[in-house]
Amino acid sequence: QSEPVSSKCSHSTQIKERLDFLEYIICASTVQLSREQIDTFWEYVIQNASTDEEQNLGFRWLESVGDSSKSFQPFTSDMYLYLYDTKFQSLERGDLSSTGVNLILAYFERINLYHAHLNRQSQSRNVTVVSYHLLGIDLLWRIAFECKLDFCGNRVITYLTGLLKSSIPSIHHQIPIQGESYIKKCLSEIEQSTVSQEQSIENETRALRALRVLRVLVNEFPDSSSIRHGSTNSGKKLRIPVSGLHNESFEVEIYAKDRVSDLRAAIAKHMQLDRSSIRIITVGKEIKDSDGSIEECGIKDGQKISFICRDLQNSVAVDRKSFSPSALLSKP
Repeated sequence: QSEPVSSKCSHSTQIKERLDFLEYIICASTVQLSREQIDTFWEYVIQNASTDEEQNLGFRWLESVGDSSKSFQPFTSDMYLYLYDTKFQSLERGDLSSTGVNLILAYFERINLYHAHLNRQSQSRNVTVVSYHLLGIDLLWRIAFECKLDFCGNRVITYLTGLLKSSIPSIHHQIPIQGESYIKKCLSEIEQSTVSQEQSIENETRALRALRVLRVLVNEFPDSSSIRHGSTNSGKKLRIPVSGLHNESFEVEIYAKDRVSDLRAAIAKHMQLDRSSIRIITVGKEIKDSDGSIEECGIKDGQKISFICRDLQNSVAVDRKSFSPSALLSKP
């Protein structure tokens, strides 16, 4: 006798088929899910999932059903907030999958779009910050610092730092204040993870991620010193042709009194590299940050410079026995 067809399907496949059918029924009707129904779904599909695959099916279902672009919305705005503040907060942040992170980022945007803290132009995937009073941002910070998957942690770091760069003009004056809060949060995370008597991978991950945020901020806002001190004493504006070893060719604009570190940052930003990996060479000589300003190095308008990338493997490797975030921060 042949085996029943249903027994040939894996448990995950059967769950997916049922979730797909449930989504079809909900989205084809005018039913809005109640809190009790969401609690039941969360308990059996997310909380008590027998495998990560099954839990991810639940995450994908919540993201798909809650898609704000659909004609009918089965969730009220309060339901989005309930899921985010109650259910998402209960997840083990260190064990989050990329699917779980995608869901949390999607709901973070939907909540803040609804409350007009974010704005999205039609046909655009990117959001613009309207107000820095963003709901639920603390959860993103905890994921950035604690998620064991580097890809997920770094993705959230990129998202958080991107919020600083994508605000409406009327709140641009708040960017330095927000940037300072980012730095304080990172330094606090480093301090808390290093004062602990317990030497653990979790504490190391938190500190390294905080250092990662600081590095991204430095790379993304390389001209902050010029902005802070004004441009009246920056000297003549220079156009510098830049070339790399792999036929890269572009031009950067910089002022004569800017530092070599500013030039290095401009090259790194264009190439999307870590600025500490960039070595600058002109007229056969390497110039370093300690050499002072562009003018002091003898670089003139139109003078060609070259760059090469040093191998960062040794410079960022961390010995678990002598883990020292302060030593990493002091590296050029």
